[in-house]
Amino acid sequence: MSSTPPQRLYKYRAFDARTIELLVDDKVYFANPADFNDPLDTSASLDPDLELDGLEKLLENLTTRRISAEMKAAASSLKYRGPKTMDHIERHTQREVQRLLQNLAYLLAPAGN
Repeated sequence: MSSTPPQRLYKYRAFDARTIELLVDDKVYFANPADFNDPLDTSASLDPDLELDGLEKLLENLTTRRISAEMKAAASSLKYRGPKTMDHIERHTQREVQRLLQNLAYLLAPAGN
């Protein structure tokens, strides 16, 4: 399978009011996978090219960046920019990342451990 994404994706739909609304609003509709008639349509396949430690570091990095950016944007909109605010954002971000990683470790742990 090619790792290059296609230049175009096609979605076949009936031409109706809902389709026109989606086009005008520049939106995409995705059906609920529970409504699919073929359970293999949503059968996820993951073939990671990183070891578990590498995936954990990647998840930690991405989550840290997301949470920190969200909190900095919220602080900025409230006009909070002082050192205490930035320290709080850093501490909260690290707590949230650690909580997420602990939850994932629990979910991935073999049964009985």
